[in-house]
Amino acid sequence: MYIIAPLIFIILLGIVKRKRLLLSLGVVSLLVLVIIAGLLLAPLLFTSPSTETIAGEDFESVPVSEDLGLHTLGWRVQYWHSAIDIVIKSPEVPFSNDIWHAFRRLIGYGPETFIVTFQLFLPQDMWEHSHLLSVPLTNPHNHYLYLATTMGLLGLMSFLAILAVFFYLCFRYLHRAITDIDKLLLVAMVAGMVQYMADIFFNPVTISPELVFWLTVSFIPVLGRLTTGSKPEPTRTADLTQLDTGHKPHVSRIRRCVSAGCALLLIIVSFGVTIRPFFADMYLQKGLNLEAGRSEQAIFAFDKAVKLAPGEAVYWHCLGLYDYSLALMLKEGDVKTELLALATKAFERARELEPYITYRYHVLADVYTYWASTGAIDKWTIALSLYDKASQLAPGNAIILNKWSLALIIKGDLDEARAKLDYAASIDPDWAETSFLYGLLLAREGENAEAASKLMAPVQDNPANLNYFIDLCHRLMFYDMVNPLSDSLKIYAQEVPDDWVAHALLGTTSLFGRDIDKSLEEFNTAMLLVSDDNAGDLFHAILKLAAISPKLRTALPDVATEWRAKLAQSPERDTLLPELDQFMDRQQ
Repeated sequence: MYIIAPLIFIILLGIVKRKRLLLSLGVVSLLVLVIIAGLLLAPLLFTSPSTETIAGEDFESVPVSEDLGLHTLGWRVQYWHSAIDIVIKSPEVPFSNDIWHAFRRLIGYGPETFIVTFQLFLPQDMWEHSHLLSVPLTNPHNHYLYLATTMGLLGLMSFLAILAVFFYLCFRYLHRAITDIDKLLLVAMVAGMVQYMADIFFNPVTISPELVFWLTVSFIPVLGRLTTGSKPEPTRTADLTQLDTGHKPHVSRIRRCVSAGCALLLIIVSFGVTIRPFFADMYLQKGLNLEAGRSEQAIFAFDKAVKLAPGEAVYWHCLGLYDYSLALMLKEGDVKTELLALATKAFERARELEPYITYRYHVLADVYTYWASTGAIDKWTIALSLYDKASQLAPGNAIILNKWSLALIIKGDLDEARAKLDYAASIDPDWAETSFLYGLLLAREGENAEAASKLMAPVQDNPANLNYFIDLCHRLMFYDMVNPLSDSLKIYAQEVPDDWVAHALLGTTSLFGRDIDKSLEEFNTAMLLVSDDNAGDLFHAILKLAAISPKLRTALPDVATEWRAKLAQSPERDTLLPELDQFMDRQQ
């Protein structure tokens, strides 16, 4: 994209200077660029987003983009499809009671509302959809589609009209410009604007390019006056000369004073508007840094950020998340209950400030679920109701259904949990966590053989799914629900001792069951049994667990030295062996 502006400049310069060689060079180069863009985009644009996942291996159907490392290009196309669905289908946002719904296709949903409407059209079968749910997307990475979804078709047409007027005036002034410098300036502005238009086709608009955009637009009327080619009027020049040689009028002094006063007032107002958000951001970052350093002072920084900017949901969310993390580390008691109450209060405030964002509901539901699991059974109704509302805001989302089903399993309502898992599996059959949760449900029912099969199937299909199993076990640890998984896997491992997947999963459950020795033994067995192609995925999963558990990180070097021969046979040995050496060096 960065060579579009020079190419347009060369083409226009060739036209203005009537240089055929320059013009031909620019046109040919631009055609080559268009062909390359077509090869990259066409396979993605004309493939249904609902039938293919945009994971690493799925890019094999687009070898050019894969070879160039343009993985994010496929994600952008998925976002574009969702944005187009928003414009075409013009959905009604749940709980909004939108009286203007019939006109949303024309007027949009309002600035910065893409984060809300995108929830209704989350791309299916994407490896990153769990990330999209926890960190909602605020922009489709295409400013034209962003305007269409937020400002409507009228807003998009208004923006395009500004561009059309800009180019019309540029070429009009270029036609009547006399001096070379005026022509060069106009050609450069046209080239720069084309560059901007190409950039916002793939990227969100930020402050810097927006500033350049509006400055470029504002320069055109000025250049229009400079390129008229007319000579200054003698009478006007004489008047100005007389004015300069005479006494300065009193009004000029008043204007200067008024201008200085207005400038000072603007500075004071802007300072007053920005100072509190500025300090709130500083305290938020301070709190995050203190939290990373496990300092108890973090809560005071988050509290200060909330007081400085009480209307920002993100500050309340960070405060609630910190209170919740503290509560998870405490045993039963009044302090734990008080922290859970503070966490739910902060999350509730964040939800009130952003009532149409799914994330605010299912995170709060997670806290109420944990609180209910500690004995506060009156919280179950609130938790399940919040999951229901989150599911309405993002209908057909397997992640929310999984969270909902986990809450039902913890509550003991296994039949309802099974119904939710069946629905999640029908929506997104490739989502690994659904199978893991089904294994948990079957383990709770005592169906150990079927449970082990459900637990192992996603990893057997794709060893990278070990990461999702680790994340699930990390959550189950706080509910003391890892043991049912271990029991089912132990029975299977005794019957089929040479299956590396069973030993890898047992190593994970043993770690979260606080049996480090058993975990090391199982991981070592899994590494010796795993195939060369899958050794890298297993090794990375173990490193992820080592980052979570200091005890595992300390004990791992004793057995990891034996894995060098296995990793040396992997297709990824050029990266795995340096990672092993780096890990061993850090532990020495």
